[in-house]
Amino acid sequence: MSKGASAHYYIHYSLFITHYSLRCINTDFHILPLSLDDLGEVLELEAAVIASLERPDQLRRNTPEMWQACLSAPHTAVGARVGERLVALAVLYLPEAGSAEDLSCCLQGLDGILSPGVHKAANYKICIVHPHFRGHALQQLLGRHLEEAALRQGVQLLCSTVSPHNPASIRSLQRLGYRYNRTLAKYGFERALYYKMLSDANR
Repeated sequence: MSKGASAHYYIHYSLFITHYSLRCINTDFHILPLSLDDLGEVLELEAAVIASLERPDQLRRNTPEMWQACLSAPHTAVGARVGERLVALAVLYLPEAGSAEDLSCCLQGLDGILSPGVHKAANYKICIVHPHFRGHALQQLLGRHLEEAALRQGVQLLCSTVSPHNPASIRSLQRLGYRYNRTLAKYGFERALYYKMLSDANR
């Protein structure tokens, strides 16, 4: 890519991210909320992503019932579209405090930083990108969008799990400012647990 083409890429990235739309290499991505009406497309995207993985333990397949919950209030789901095609999605999941889905209960070594029952927690539950559209920083763009949604709902702490064998997703979490806490067994797989305080200066 020439120097001029590279500049064109970054100019459009800076311009369009404000409006939750991103132009990369002549491709327009539009970030829109998802609802139950999008369930069929969500399941198709998940299937395409799982089929592309080198290791089956990199991503757990969610049940249709879990996706229905993710696509309903109080949770927030957003998708990236190219035209009408759904090519990426991410979910902010607000678990019942203390439940099995509450990842903040799995954090260790944060005494004095977290106050159980005081800090409202949510999960950056999932972010998947169609294999044909990887490499456009969509995980980071969707992650930033969900952080704004979390702040609007009074969330102070975000938690996320990722396969230790998924370096691309780990890098995306780190670039979003998430910190590693520990590795544990979760959802039947080995998972690295990350967290982020939304009051962090690196946000």
